[in-house]
Amino acid sequence: MMTWLEMVAHYKGYQNLLQESAQFRLPPTVRKPRDPAYRRLLRGLGRRLVRWGQMLQERYPAPVSPPPWQVHRAG
Repeated sequence: MMTWLEMVAHYKGYQNLLQESAQFRLPPTVRKPRDPAYRRLLRGLGRRLVRWGQMLQERYPAPVSPPPWQVHRAG
């Protein structure tokens, strides 16, 4: 069993360790879920994908009949 003085010394040592480690900790960074720069980046990517899809549709028109793997067979 520990004496009162040993318990206090143990607690003080623990507090000293916490203080020493605090100087090496990185501060927590809070990032907004809807960061404007991130939103702008995604919006620009979306516009480029839309333009690319439109270009592909113009270059390769839709087939008259659906491809065989898209045909639904009843029964």
